[in-house]
Amino acid sequence: MRQTTSMRKIPFSSLQRIFQSLRSDCYRLGNENKSFSRFRRKHFFVLPVLILPVLILIAALVLLVSSPVRSEEDPFEKGNALFSKQRYTEAVAAYTQAIEKNPKLTEAYVNRGLAWNNLGQPEKAAADFTRALEMKGQSADVYNYRGLTFYNKGEPDKAIADFNKAIELNPRFAEAYYNRADSWHAKGEHEKAVSDYGKAVEINPDLADAYHHRGILLHQEGRLDAALADFDKALQLKPQDAEIFLLRGNVLRDLGRLTKAISDYTQALEINPKLAEAYLNRGYAWDEKELYDRAIGDYTAALAVKPEFAEAYNNRGLAWQRKGNLEQAIADYTKAVEADEKFSLAYFNRANAWREKGNHEQAIADFSKAIASDPAFAEAYLNRGNEWNQKGEFVRAIKDYTQAIRLNPDFSEAHFNRGLAHYAESNIDQAIEDFTRAIGKQPDLAEAYYYRALSWGKKWELTGGIPSHIVRALADAKEAARLSPQEETYRNLVDQLEAELR
Repeated sequence: MRQTTSMRKIPFSSLQRIFQSLRSDCYRLGNENKSFSRFRRKHFFVLPVLILPVLILIAALVLLVSSPVRSEEDPFEKGNALFSKQRYTEAVAAYTQAIEKNPKLTEAYVNRGLAWNNLGQPEKAAADFTRALEMKGQSADVYNYRGLTFYNKGEPDKAIADFNKAIELNPRFAEAYYNRADSWHAKGEHEKAVSDYGKAVEINPDLADAYHHRGILLHQEGRLDAALADFDKALQLKPQDAEIFLLRGNVLRDLGRLTKAISDYTQALEINPKLAEAYLNRGYAWDEKELYDRAIGDYTAALAVKPEFAEAYNNRGLAWQRKGNLEQAIADYTKAVEADEKFSLAYFNRANAWREKGNHEQAIADFSKAIASDPAFAEAYLNRGNEWNQKGEFVRAIKDYTQAIRLNPDFSEAHFNRGLAHYAESNIDQAIEDFTRAIGKQPDLAEAYYYRALSWGKKWELTGGIPSHIVRALADAKEAARLSPQEETYRNLVDQLEAELR
């Protein structure tokens, strides 16, 4: 069989790893090459350590009101006054004096524990809450405070045990359900967390943070409509919360409602003009609308707020690259890796820009840096393999494609490209196997049928003309031509094979 001039199209990876949760979408490419963009989903997940000052202040005021009337010179009263002014170190000293004066004053231990928490001393806080429980016995509030303290210490199991006790003592304790939900989330027990947030809002429908946090988890789980409903409710309760507008914008973006997402990011920025992530995410939405100048403007605004924002440099670089300005793109990717030397996506993008400029050595170097920063980066192995393939270093290419397949067994591009390298090395059986796997994962991949047809034709030549081989070659060539009827190369191969069979 005469060798047909091949139309060699090596697919480069276009992986958009757009969220911090590392959800990725991979697209097969022909002659063009797309790159990564990161769309930062900032969750603003308000952990108990962040909400603690509010809860603590409320607790102190409650204890103050419920305590017997004391003179202004009373150290306990002095501690409460200092606490209300957020002068926590002085408050600790006053509560200590109160305890020395009256060792049975349970409220002083509780309030000193709260002050210790605000001073970032969870060990001392836990000790005071434990002492209060020993003195006072069963107290839902104190179990809740100690649970928060354990949470802040990074001990979610102990925190959950205390929240369980708080709920056992007070089954209508919405805040304890809420705090236990945060602890379940810290353990990766998302369904339990969602359930507890639900119980919290069932008891207290105005608990905005529970809707907020449940919305985050629902978004992470891909339950977009439910997440949107929770953020809607949270914003009804907290209409000036920029972070929730940002989060709702992210959900709208995932739903493909880009105009509404942009509106939410804009609202977030009107409330908080220093929210760099809102500029970043609005820029990404403009990017998706292919309004690259607006995207660049927002990425630049994000950098004005946050000068070392590696993701903004990366995304602006990608926008420049899509506009065809490779020099600016490379400059921004370089800024991104200067800001974060482990930023594998920026190395990957810069490598693709070098490749577009024809600087293949620099491209290989940057793909290698991307792999060094993220050894599980299958797409970087694929693209580095493509560079070796184009340089004629097929053994190296096969090694990289094989690693990409180990990392992602369903990676049809890696199977297809490894098949090309095996074909070039005359490893015909391996080539047929790889093209077959690529077709199994992507049945409409015309190139794979075409190259498998060439491989069967080559095998027909090498084995002395076994008829079944050329029959298979013709069947594959016809399928390639059916899938891409505009491709003259495929039609020519069909004609050649039919001529051989006549």
